[in-house]
Amino acid sequence: MNKNVLPDTLRLILQSAFSFRSVIGGAAGTAVMTGMRAGISRGLFTNEAGLGSIPMTAASARTNSPRQQALVSMTGTFWDTVVMCAVTGIAVVSSMIRRPELFLGAASDQLCFLAFSQLDEVIQKWIPGLRMPGNISLDGSFILSAALVLFAFATIIGWSFYGECAVRYLWGQRGMKQYHMLYILAVYLGAVLSLDFVWSLSDLFNSFMAVPNLLCLWMLRKVVIEER
Repeated sequence: MNKNVLPDTLRLILQSAFSFRSVIGGAAGTAVMTGMRAGISRGLFTNEAGLGSIPMTAASARTNSPRQQALVSMTGTFWDTVVMCAVTGIAVVSSMIRRPELFLGAASDQLCFLAFSQLDEVIQKWIPGLRMPGNISLDGSFILSAALVLFAFATIIGWSFYGECAVRYLWGQRGMKQYHMLYILAVYLGAVLSLDFVWSLSDLFNSFMAVPNLLCLWMLRKVVIEER
């Protein structure tokens, strides 16, 4: 839909990243510190690189070569962050250029919904009057909401598995019931607490995982080199 403004989109992204104002702000330190904090924390959240959680899933794979499995797991960071996040960013920025009036005063967590809302005209053009059961109109916001529900549910299952691996290693099966109760409580609290608090809490716990994991990776660097 936004292919006509794609050159302007890429130009705006590059100009914003390397503009004189960005350089001055970076030299002052504030912009760089804020950008690094948001970028690193969101990057960790989206691909879990360096947190030590992905190896719990990779270790359960049926393979004769840890090296090959590690190479497969490493591609997740590329597809998730480099490809999907770039596509999302281009879609949002191009939508801002194409329909700037929709984004005036919009909160950051609403940008994707506003971008996807532009699909409404395409859906109605291809399949006019299409509605889901319960008289729910099939529009861009509904598609994004459904995708978020599916992704969130898959994430809840995946992170539950990570926690089970950790609890089983530390306390065996005896701690599993207590862990499941705490995990269900955490899922509920994550749904009702403020978004800013949940983000801050997730960043804090991610740092708790990243520090010891990165330390262990450094200690095991010789093993990694040998497996290479």
